[in-house]
Amino acid sequence: MDPKQKILFTQLQIAGAGVIIAVFGWLANQTVLMVLGGGVILLGLVRAFLFGKFLNLEEITPEDIAQYNESLQNDEDEDDDW
Repeated sequence: MDPKQKILFTQLQIAGAGVIIAVFGWLANQTVLMVLGGGVILLGLVRAFLFGKFLNLEEITPEDIAQYNESLQNDEDEDDDW
C-alpha cells in the first residue's frame, strides 16, 4: 500500500471507530455516545474527503514554481507604471 492509500485508509478507520462508538451508544441508550460517535464519523469522513482531494492534486515541479515567480515579477513591473 502506498503512503497516499495509507493516509486515506487511516481516515476511514477513524470514521469506522465513530460507527462503533455510535452503535454502542445506541445499544446502551446513551445519547452522549451516539452524538460523540456521529461527530467522529463526520470528522473521519471530512478528513478522508479533504485529504483525498489534496492527494489527487498534481505534484508541483520546480519549473512550475519558476514560472509562477516570473509571472509575479511581470505583475510587479506592470504595477510600476502607475
